[in-house]
Amino acid sequence: MILTFTSIISILLVLISGRYIVSPIIKLTNATKKIRKGNYDVALQVRRKDEIGQLAASFSKMASELEKSEAARQEFVANVSHELQSPLTSMQGFATLLRSETLTEKEQAEYLAVLSEETMRLSSLTKQLLTLASLDQEATLRKKETFQLEAQWRQLLQMTEWSWREKELTMDVELEDVIYTGDAELLYQVWSNLLTNAMKFTPKGGIIKIHLYEKANEVVVEVADNGIGISDKDKAHIFSRFYKADQSRLREEGSIGLGLSISKKIIDLHNGTICVESKLGQGTTFTVTLPRINL
Repeated sequence: MILTFTSIISILLVLISGRYIVSPIIKLTNATKKIRKGNYDVALQVRRKDEIGQLAASFSKMASELEKSEAARQEFVANVSHELQSPLTSMQGFATLLRSETLTEKEQAEYLAVLSEETMRLSSLTKQLLTLASLDQEATLRKKETFQLEAQWRQLLQMTEWSWREKELTMDVELEDVIYTGDAELLYQVWSNLLTNAMKFTPKGGIIKIHLYEKANEVVVEVADNGIGISDKDKAHIFSRFYKADQSRLREEGSIGLGLSISKKIIDLHNGTICVESKLGQGTTFTVTLPRINL
């Protein structure tokens, strides 16, 4: 009787312990099937502290990250579709109008100018999308070279001189002779994006300050303007892809909203940081910090 009783108790304990172990694994299996079908709402109610509990917690976190990633992907595709559709629709409409034989030479010239602008906008969008896609695949810098940051800024200011002189902007430039090792082409794109934004959103006769200097083991670049500024709400999303603040839309309808996203990605690849300080109506300052030993 004792042997029989012991056997029964042992079997019951094995069944209970087996169920205790197998139950969360079954939940994980079912959750995996849901994720495979595209359903990421798979919160697991497993309150265990052992390895299986840690596995369930990790799985729940992974599902949450996958859901965010999928939402971001869908939003990105929707934004790309919208940005592509807009110039294409415009181009199609004006191309149709140009077929009309009743147009005057002035109207033809105006429509052709619009077509040219939309073509340039579409070209810029596809170029930035390709750049962003290429950067997303990079974990580290592929190209490294030693170059002068001051020379880059001098060249950029010379290349854009006609734009800021036409707008009667004052350039307050203070550049130290800084030698840096990184991807010169990518960093030039960052400076170009920052300067272009500053010129866009600074009113006629405004001031843009550019300061390049070294601090300890860091290189710092500051680009400040006294333009329209950015609201606190918009600052939280300023580096998001395709994000355009309302005031930015009013000032530049052709803005795509990828420049700052690309800039941040490039700075991240250099193990640096980029931050923004701004107040509405008072101006904006972008600060880029690059570590001296960055790779």
